[in-house]
Amino acid sequence: MNRLLSNTTDNEVRQEMLLSAVDMLAIHEQDGLLWTGTTSDLVELSHLIWESGLAIGRDGLPMTFKALVGSLCRSLHVECPKNPTAVMNNIRNRKRPNSALEERCRTLMTIYGEQHPIKTLISRNQDEKRKKIL
Repeated sequence: MNRLLSNTTDNEVRQEMLLSAVDMLAIHEQDGLLWTGTTSDLVELSHLIWESGLAIGRDGLPMTFKALVGSLCRSLHVECPKNPTAVMNNIRNRKRPNSALEERCRTLMTIYGEQHPIKTLISRNQDEKRKKIL
């Protein structure tokens, strides 16, 4: 069931973003999936995962933010930023806060009824940029 306008809360938006992001942790480079959003979007989503503590490395310990960004960038065929923390700081300091990924996801969920907005940013090839995969 789709929610409309202001009925979608901040927690619901974050929860949906996080659920989609956790699915992304299972993606491997050989799966052939591509991130069609911006690198900043992927860094912002990585930060949400990192803050949640859900990204666990092969050693059983929580992944560092930089390692998590690197892993997702490799898996989704995105050039990894040299300093993901600086990218995240730039995101936080934007003059237009409504350009943040979370705000855009809220818009997609509330106005357009998109239940899984993050999944629209992953495709199998460049020609199908908005095709849902997960």
